[in-house]
Amino acid sequence: MLGAKIRFGRAPGLLPDFSYSPVLPNPGPLRPEDRLVFLHVEKTAGTTAHHVLAPHFPEDQVCPVRFGLHLPFWENARLARYRFFSLHASLRMIDPIPGPKKVVTFLREPVERLLSHYNFWRSLRDEVIDEEHLDHIRYVKHLALKELLSPTPLATTPDFWNLHTQRLAGDLFMAPSGRAWRDEHELLDAALANLENMATVGITEYPELSFQRIAEDLDIPNRL
Repeated sequence: MLGAKIRFGRAPGLLPDFSYSPVLPNPGPLRPEDRLVFLHVEKTAGTTAHHVLAPHFPEDQVCPVRFGLHLPFWENARLARYRFFSLHASLRMIDPIPGPKKVVTFLREPVERLLSHYNFWRSLRDEVIDEEHLDHIRYVKHLALKELLSPTPLATTPDFWNLHTQRLAGDLFMAPSGRAWRDEHELLDAALANLENMATVGITEYPELSFQRIAEDLDIPNRL
């Protein structure tokens, strides 16, 4: 099952094909020809993970871009310059990165992650929101959490619809009702299949054990 393409249900005549193949298994030590991709799910201590993993590579081999949406617009030669990528992205967004590559991520208890994400957005100053044109965050700041999790706001801010699952499954598409266009059970199956194919995974609540495990799985020094 893990090596096969997963097919997702869709409304006839309305939606595109959301098929997505899991990341190819690539276990074992980090080799000189490998690229390391850290899939940074927001509010999972990913900034710490970035600073622990990045020093394993020369500075000029660390990709300066942190958002996966930019990668499809890069030429292959530009992507090939780098060996370490630390990205807010879905697995589908990292497809343009040339292989072979090993993918690492951190997981966090989902309710705690959601609350942390919500509180972080609400803490942002208005001038920052204005400078970065973060209109969706301006919208969130005026909503109570219960309001945010109702169908209409969820359609506007899908980051609060189980971000771990959507990032691991590939992409998320929301209907105006706030419901996902992809079947939730098939979406979860895809996320779990892709998670099994990660080179290694950390748990936010156990940073020391996680970084030790990552170091052992990739055969690199533990720099925590």
